[in-house]
Amino acid sequence: MRLHFWINFFVFQATLGVALTSCTVRVPYTSTVQAKYKLTDRDIEKIQFYLSDQIVLYSASNDGQASTTNGELVVSSDRQKHEVILRKGTPGVVTQVMGDRLAVSFEYGDGKALVFGNNHFDSPYYLMAEEWERKHGKMEYGGDVYFAVPGSGSAHLVLRLKKLRQLDKKTRIATGRRL
Repeated sequence: MRLHFWINFFVFQATLGVALTSCTVRVPYTSTVQAKYKLTDRDIEKIQFYLSDQIVLYSASNDGQASTTNGELVVSSDRQKHEVILRKGTPGVVTQVMGDRLAVSFEYGDGKALVFGNNHFDSPYYLMAEEWERKHGKMEYGGDVYFAVPGSGSAHLVLRLKKLRQLDKKTRIATGRRL
């Protein structure tokens, strides 16, 4: 009889306690997420954001000079193209909250932040630009004017949402009754 008591006691102690389970998923950042979890501007600045899709920015310049040599017009041109690629899943941090717009930096440096915002109540925060022309977005990045290539406008912010579930579990084994 005593042996059954101690076996039951140890089984009970082994299963007594709190079991924590967690599940982490990436979800789009929306105003609904902000409202549901009552996120303040300070909370938002502490969240690690990620890109849902790749963004490619480019800046091109044409410097041309004209001169005359031996009776001919000589035109020389220098063309420079700078490209910044932000791959899908690149981590970024919010540097400024501007109402329903977020300035998010994906690399170090002055002015190296992109603006994301939502145009509809429950839509994700998409890449914003000063203007869009033929799906090319014009924006300032690092103090220079850049253009986002077509397809970059579909990139939005996602965050990792980890849900903790707490389960109190108590188990015991009945030994039965005898006469």
